[in-house]
Amino acid sequence: LLGLARRLRNLTDPRQTPPEFPLRNLLRSTLTEKPEAVPYLVRLFTGALPQAEVVYAALANLVSPQNRVPVLERQIVLLLEEAGAQLSRFEGAPLEDADSVARFTAEIERFSALLDGFGAAGGAVRVAAPDVALPDLRRRVHELCVGQFSAFLERQIMEQMDLGEGEDRLDRLAALEDNARLLRRIDRVGRRIANSGAAYERRLAAAGEKIKEKGRLDLISRVRLLEILIGADEAYAFLLEKLPKGSEKTA
Repeated sequence: LLGLARRLRNLTDPRQTPPEFPLRNLLRSTLTEKPEAVPYLVRLFTGALPQAEVVYAALANLVSPQNRVPVLERQIVLLLEEAGAQLSRFEGAPLEDADSVARFTAEIERFSALLDGFGAAGGAVRVAAPDVALPDLRRRVHELCVGQFSAFLERQIMEQMDLGEGEDRLDRLAALEDNARLLRRIDRVGRRIANSGAAYERRLAAAGEKIKEKGRLDLISRVRLLEILIGADEAYAFLLEKLPKGSEKTA
């Protein structure tokens, strides 16, 4: 028992990411010695380890058409069902603030880890959940991310650029910049799911062109927003374009 406790403590140290092989060995030995403890181990690992895809890969690699393990197959099915149920909560529910974005991005990161881990041993999913196609799940999550990204960009940034002239103008500007940073968080997890940033880059480029237009934000505010959304190079190039001729050397 003391030896098992030490192994668990080492494997669940959040400062380390254990290789898959020791995890697989621990699951295999638990299956032999105390199979009823396997669900608890899976929950412990997925909640405590910094890179959950290692756990999912270890779990999936113990199941194959030639090696049926009902207790592990049940865990795979449960993890897929729970992830799908969590995603359903965000479908048709626009993100509105930092809390909702934090919950959404955490769930997408978890789902991405699950897809990466199970994808490395796709045979396990075909055995445990033959009706589930991992590419279809990835496509569903990608579409959800792009939809939430587009809605947040429009509602929380593009529609909020009229800061007015009141005393709270600076507070409104700070909130707008905070929303831009939140958008980039959605962007980052979305790129991981899709293994591509093309859908996000197109939308950011189109938004950038609108932000550059003379309108509801002053020049410096537009430059700051461009820097957050698109990058320092784009923002600096726009600033130079708008500066009076001959002032570039002092920019």
